[in-house]
Amino acid sequence: MARPEKTEPLLVCVDADVLIAGLLSRTGASHAILVLGELGLLRLVLPEVAVAEVRRNLAAKLSEAAPLFEEFLRAVPVQIHRPTPHDRERARTGPRACRREGCSDPRRGNRRRRADPRDA
Repeated sequence: MARPEKTEPLLVCVDADVLIAGLLSRTGASHAILVLGELGLLRLVLPEVAVAEVRRNLAAKLSEAAPLFEEFLRAVPVQIHRPTPHDRERARTGPRACRREGCSDPRRGNRRRRADPRDA
């Protein structure tokens, strides 16, 4: 019997809430996500700002849990996402600016979106 092909782990972006809840509880979906990442079934992507937020919140509110988070970062293969200047510009301008500039709407194919009078 042939063995099934190995698939690549699914990329999952994890925010600060999931990190904190998953580290502090042995039950629940947040913990399950972190365990699946530890097993290599998910590839965890942590935004740089989420890592900073977890460190800040643990230091301020649960200092005894801060070493647990640092151990998690060393033990589990995670990718820390550092936004590029282009990412920051897109986040700053937002979707309304995209509509004003006539960007195509991916849900409607390549057609340009009509101007929204509220954007004037």
